[in-house]
Amino acid sequence: MFLRELFDRSAPYEWITQIPNDRYVARFNIGENEYKFSAHIFPYDNLRGAEISFCMMDGKKCRTDNTGSGNVNLVYSTVIQLVKEVVEVLKISRIAYDADDAQRKRIYAMIISKSLPDWKLVEHDADWFYYDRPIN
Repeated sequence: MFLRELFDRSAPYEWITQIPNDRYVARFNIGENEYKFSAHIFPYDNLRGAEISFCMMDGKKCRTDNTGSGNVNLVYSTVIQLVKEVVEVLKISRIAYDADDAQRKRIYAMIISKSLPDWKLVEHDADWFYYDRPIN
């Protein structure tokens, strides 16, 4: 039971930038650390896609490395909630992300599988991964 509930709770977050049809940015804090989530909207076969990313802020620098300085489960559960919200509210049909190291690729794959379990990986290259909404 505990494992199922592991990513059910998210930290409070606020949307700080909303540029319709372009970019949405949210921020949240866990302990002393500030995190940023962003979704860049792009056209996809007359539908909408979103390139997602998240990082921990270090001053004005966005860090994507594993810092070991926060509650990783709460960070991931918050990002999962943000992905769900972006997909639902903005009617997204494709999610894209890039990751240049194996650990970051595994993290994003886990986030997609937890937030969008029915979505399928449809293409990827060395760094970019694309998941599509299932066709009903």
